Amino acid sequence: MVAVSVIVAVYNAGQYLPKCIDSLRAQSLRDIEIILIDDGSNDNSAALIDEYASRDKRIIALHNDRNRGVSYTRQRGLDTATGDYTIHVDPDDYVDADMLNCMYGTARGKSADVVMCDIADETADGQHYNRQQPTSLDPRQIIHDLLSRRLHGSCCNKLIARKIFTRGKIQFPIGHNSMEDLLVCLAVFNQSPSVAYIPKAFYHYNRQNQHSLTTVAAPPSVLCRDQQFLALATAPFAGDPKMHRMVTQGFARHLFLRAFYSRTLSQREFRRYYRKFAPLMLHNQFIGFPQNLIFAAACIGLYRLAIPLNDCYLWLWNMKKRYLRLRK
Repeated sequence: MVAVSVIVAVYNAGQYLPKCIDSLRAQSLRDIEIILIDDGSNDNSAALIDEYASRDKRIIALHNDRNRGVSYTRQRGLDTATGDYTIHVDPDDYVDADMLNCMYGTARGKSADVVMCDIADETADGQHYNRQQPTSLDPRQIIHDLLSRRLHGSCCNKLIARKIFTRGKIQFPIGHNSMEDLLVCLAVFNQSPSVAYIPKAFYHYNRQNQHSLTTVAAPPSVLCRDQQFLALATAPFAGDPKMHRMVTQGFARHLFLRAFYSRTLSQREFRRYYRKFAPLMLHNQFIGFPQNLIFAAACIGLYRLAIPLNDCYLWLWNMKKRYLRLRK
C-alpha cells in the first residue's frame, strides 16, 4: 500500500504525455504509484507508457484491449489503485512538484477525506489563475458550488480517500464519457466527507489541446443518452428531496448547455432535445432570466442567433465577476 495512487487515463496523448509523466515522477512525495492506462490509442502513447514503466518501478502500465472510453479507463485505474488516497491527472496536463506532498500532508494533518486545490489554466495567451475555493467546506454547499459551476467538476484537483469510493460504492459511469467526473464528484461529496482546501494552483490545466474531450462538442448520438445519464446522476440523492431537486436542476443545466454549445445539431434536433429538458429549465435556480429567454428563442427557431447572444451574456457576466473580484 502506498500513500497516493495517481491515475492517468490516456488516449492519443503522445504529444503531451512526457511532460505529464515527468511532472509526476518529480513529485517530492515519493510514496506514490502512477497508474497509466492506455485506452486503445493509435499514436505512440502505448509505447511511451511501457517505456516509462521500464524506467520507474512506481509506474504501472495497463492497456485496454480496445478503445473503451474515459469512464471505463478511469474505473480500471481506480480498481487497480492501492493508495490511501487517489487523484486523477489528465494526460495533456501537468502538476507542480510539491502538489502531492502538500495535499497528502494536509489530508493527514487535518484528517480530511478530500483535499482541493486551485487550478492554473494554460491558454494560448498565458497562464490564468482559477481559484477553486468553495463557499464553505460543508459538502452540501460544495455540491451546490459544483452544480453552479463556481467550482470545477473535475477530479483532477481533488485528492480523495480511497475508502470514500469503497464505502459509497462509487464508480465511474461506464459508457458515459462526458461529465463523468462531475457525477463522481457529486457522489463523493454526498458521502459527507471531511474537506480541506489549499489556496495554491498546483494543477496546470491545458486548454490549448483542441482534441481534448473537454473541448470537443458532443454529437447527437451522445446527447440522446442524456436523460439516462441524468437519472444515473441523481439516483444517489433519491432519499433527500431537496438535494435531489437541486442536483436534477444542476445537471439539467449542464446537459442542456452542452447541447446548446454543440455545433453538430440542426435546428430541428435542438428543438427536439430542448423539449426533453424544458420542464427542468423553467424556474431553475442555476439559470437566470436572461438565459432562459435566450434558450426559449433558440427553441422557436433562432438557435444559430441565440448562441452568439448567449456568448455575449456570458462575457458580460464574467466581466462583472472580474470587476467585483478586483474591488475586494
